[in-house]
Amino acid sequence: MLAEERFAALERVVARANDASADLLIVAGDLFHRLRVPAATIERGASILSQFEGAACLVLPGNHDYRAPDNDRLWRSFSDAAGDRVLVLETPEVIDLAHFDLPIAVLPAPCDSQHSTTHRLDWVTPEAVAGDRTPIGVAHGSLDGITLDSEGHYFPMTHSQLGSLPGAIWIVGHTHRFHWDPANKVLVPGTPEPDGFDVSGGGTAAMVELDADGSIGAVESIDVGRFRFVDATVELADGAAADLFPAERMVERVRAALGQTEVIARISVSGRLGPEAWEAWRVARASVLEDPYVVRLDESLLQRRLTREQVDREYPAGTFAHQLLSDLVQNKDHEAVAAALAIIEQAEQ
Repeated sequence: MLAEERFAALERVVARANDASADLLIVAGDLFHRLRVPAATIERGASILSQFEGAACLVLPGNHDYRAPDNDRLWRSFSDAAGDRVLVLETPEVIDLAHFDLPIAVLPAPCDSQHSTTHRLDWVTPEAVAGDRTPIGVAHGSLDGITLDSEGHYFPMTHSQLGSLPGAIWIVGHTHRFHWDPANKVLVPGTPEPDGFDVSGGGTAAMVELDADGSIGAVESIDVGRFRFVDATVELADGAAADLFPAERMVERVRAALGQTEVIARISVSGRLGPEAWEAWRVARASVLEDPYVVRLDESLLQRRLTREQVDREYPAGTFAHQLLSDLVQNKDHEAVAAALAIIEQAEQ
């Protein structure tokens, strides 16, 4: 499902670019998730990007689809399938787009491995850019302050470092959320389709206006993703249980709270339920677990509120379980009841 949705997100990116009559489309790394990609996947990705109607599409190898010195099958196959207007930024050198009738010189910093404690920007110097072309940098790696990379394993860069380099703008892939720092001319477009719970927002791309004098005009985040990955907490109670069962209503409520129907959720349920609501939940939870968009259901905070009558009915008199639960229920020690029930149920399995 998600693999198919990533193709759909790429199609939406191309469509938005075509609608805006964009001249240049840039993919700042990780078009593919790994080096070993089925030929059909390579051809499909290339086919989608070849539908871009502007002058050129540029694709930078990222840390997942890096340019392997000893194995260039991925990018060779991609280039063969994509056509002449789709250019892979494989080498760290100035790429003049005069061939595409664009007054732009691209400064690429492609990845050549999956991990690295150093960036690939050292070759970019003021002397590297010459002529009247507007320089645009494209890199892939972590950025200080916005990327989770505490050990510095993902080509780490800093805002100030990029800001000191030539380039009207630096477009940086890897971080999965939109970020624009005009002071240092650093743009992170985000990821077109979220791929996990570490991405709190939706899928984004970016639209950039390049003025006639080579300066950067408007920079806009555009929504192109379909799904949101969310952690949701639902509190159950006797009085509210009827509003949540059947269980489909619980999932609908999570989606409604976010104002979005396409949600992939981890749901945590909490509360303390009496006999009728507990039995209703035991039946309804099955449909929550069957929902393809619910990847985990956490019931660790959901408690069962027992009565003395239930204890007498469910546990034989004189047993340790009956005596323990009877005492705890009489003392109204609900937390201890929940803990005791968990232990008893585990022992009976």
